[in-house]
Amino acid sequence: MADVDGLSEDSVPCLDRCLAALRAAKSDTEVFAALLLVTKLVKADSTNTEVRRKIFDAVGFTFLNRLLNTSEYCVMRKL
Repeated sequence: MADVDGLSEDSVPCLDRCLAALRAAKSDTEVFAALLLVTKLVKADSTNTEVRRKIFDAVGFTFLNRLLNTSEYCVMRKL
């Protein structure tokens, strides 16, 4: 199994579907769900700049900016 940009050949179509889900996400919950899937496919230390850029473009600057600049936070309750 050959690697393409640090991904196995089998992972490339899965990553493309995850990126499409990120672009189509209508809520932050959908973005986080798609990002969780991306983390299962992509290892940061084995990818190149092109793959990282594709992920960033799919997530979008607006989402990341809003996430980093929010003044509200949610306290999780222990179950």
